Amino acid sequence: MWGATIEQVRAARITLSPNDEVKTFGQMFIATNLPKTIADAQLVGLFFTRSNHLWRIAIILNSTDNDPYGSTSRSRYANLKSTLTARYGAGREVAYTDHYYGGDDWVMGLRMGKNFLGTMFETPELSVSLSINATDTNTSNCTIFYESKSWRDVFSREKSAGERDAL
Repeated sequence: MWGATIEQVRAARITLSPNDEVKTFGQMFIATNLPKTIADAQLVGLFFTRSNHLWRIAIILNSTDNDPYGSTSRSRYANLKSTLTARYGAGREVAYTDHYYGGDDWVMGLRMGKNFLGTMFETPELSVSLSINATDTNTSNCTIFYESKSWRDVFSREKSAGERDAL
């Protein structure tokens, strides 16, 4: 599916709704009616290059409310990390908890940029990142980003060319 055009994705009976709020990574569409997805996915975003080729997929999982420890999200993260490790091999995890933002302030620390938990997986063709994010001081969720390395290069070149043309 990497490199597919918007028309090809729609021809596969996937419903795409434009999302004009996020333009940093190209044209973004919210995808529904997917043939496969994670059961607790809240949102799946597909990102296309300027030349209309799929290069990035974002999966945002359901949020966990009223969990300042982040226990539920951390448990889900561990499960997803295990599954991704089985598929892509050992990832490179980065985990940091600021000494002021542990325990029942862990999610607040995420929200304030003081804490971080994420793992990067690399294959010759793909970059996959898994992380926990906070939407407020008591609410967190897991996100997964998949990027095609070859199409990411196309996106970067097209973005640079567009910036040069705009200056």
